[in-house]
Amino acid sequence: MKNVKFRHAVLGVIALSVILYYPFLGMVHLFDWDEINFAEAAREMLVTGNYSAVQIDYLPFWEKPPLFLWMQAISMNLIGIGDYAARFPNAIAGTCTLFLFLYLGKRLKNIQFGLIWVALYASSLLPQLYFRSGIIDPWFNLFIFTGIWFAHEYVKTKKEENENLKYIAFAGLSIGLGVMTKGPVALLIFLLVAFVYWAISRFKVIFTIKGIVTFLTVFAITGSLWFVIEIASGRAYIVEDFIMYQIRLLQTQDAGHGGPFLYHWYVLLVGCFPLSILAAFQLFKKDKYSESSLQFNQIMLVLFWVVLLLFSLVKTKIIHYSSLCYFPLSYFAANYLVAHLNDRSGRGFNVVLFTLGGLLVLLFVGVPYVGMNVDLLLDSGLMNDPFAEANLQAEINWGIIDFLPALLLLLGLIGFSVYNNKRKWYSLVAGSLLSFTAMGVLLIPKIELITQNAAIEFYESKQNEDCYIKTYEYFSYAHLYYSRKQIPDDADHFKLEYLLSGDVTKPVYIVCKITSKDQFIESQENFDLLYEKNGFVFFKRIQ
Repeated sequence: MKNVKFRHAVLGVIALSVILYYPFLGMVHLFDWDEINFAEAAREMLVTGNYSAVQIDYLPFWEKPPLFLWMQAISMNLIGIGDYAARFPNAIAGTCTLFLFLYLGKRLKNIQFGLIWVALYASSLLPQLYFRSGIIDPWFNLFIFTGIWFAHEYVKTKKEENENLKYIAFAGLSIGLGVMTKGPVALLIFLLVAFVYWAISRFKVIFTIKGIVTFLTVFAITGSLWFVIEIASGRAYIVEDFIMYQIRLLQTQDAGHGGPFLYHWYVLLVGCFPLSILAAFQLFKKDKYSESSLQFNQIMLVLFWVVLLLFSLVKTKIIHYSSLCYFPLSYFAANYLVAHLNDRSGRGFNVVLFTLGGLLVLLFVGVPYVGMNVDLLLDSGLMNDPFAEANLQAEINWGIIDFLPALLLLLGLIGFSVYNNKRKWYSLVAGSLLSFTAMGVLLIPKIELITQNAAIEFYESKQNEDCYIKTYEYFSYAHLYYSRKQIPDDADHFKLEYLLSGDVTKPVYIVCKITSKDQFIESQENFDLLYEKNGFVFFKRIQ
């Protein structure tokens, strides 16, 4: 690996990303809410031809800026509206991220370090899945991390009395793009990291006035573009609502997404296996670094703790909020692996690795086992959720092949325990990479069939019918996206009461969960029950 040429390493990393992230993007429906939310906003841009005003159900939507939605809209223009196109931008983000790790690894140490960094990131659970998703965070995180790297380069050149303003300008550009992707949290994280790093540097001057002005100028031009367009278009209220929404996310449990303070700690520990284990044994070590690596090491420490503590304090707890931590975690994991590539792992490390790895193996065994023995679970009386019970009755062909993710991870762990030195690490990384890839191909599609497919199947059947579809007593974006709702000719198209009892001119379909079935039937006499399937109930209004 030490003799690998950089151009060959680049080709290998690109090939790895193409194999991991691009196939099978459309084999699973988008998941409600986030994936479908963003895809629907992008689809409505294509339908209306309005790319500046973000809309959902053809109404103003102020929760997200448009940059990622523009990426999806471009993808849908090129590929066609669909699930593959909605996720394609993140596959590109995956290629860019792995290449960035290779490049930075080479700059900081050597090609071997860059390749190990790439391998660890690619072989971990959530980092791998995120590049096959349609959520905003992969690009959002990449912009923030890139901005921090450029700021690091600027500080290094300034320290060498060779101030290079292009680096701080690129930092402003990257953070501005982060704001255009998801919002001002990009700037907040950057400023918090800069302040904490400044503090641990004993408040030495790290940015000159010229550097600060350059950063703010480029950032303002880039990050305010959408807001300026909205204000100039007479939609200043959108900007105001957007700001209030961002504040509410920090202060309250939005949409019921609450959780304990340590929520993201558990997410990172389990979701980033195996790199989380390696990183945990490196975070608090005081290894010797070159001056440049030491500075970057400090910045990565600051980034990790700032993001983790910030989103531990935030009231809204969603699994991908802490995903920026994957970057510093993977960096520290690569440091640990390089330092111990030829050493025996300690007893403490082995205990933690096999405990967490064993739990994941049991989980991957449990999912298909439960799927094959649903009747035993339902008859046990352990479940007390009629909707979940109905979900589990979906007709799915489980087979012995579905145990493959568990087997591959188990073989990786066995190889780690049997082999010595480098081979054990290669075994662990290969086992994890293949296991999590197989999980994405085998298990996640079946989980989607259980949780939401019955409803999406119904919406897709209405794509060529001029009708109204609305959910009752639960929130969803799926009926908009999968029915391919067109521009409505009625101002009240989004109001439930209007669809239930108003003077409509089109067929009206109402979808509810089985838990609301009786309530709906008792309160709405002018609807026929069409059918129910896997926990969802479908009604049609009698004209």
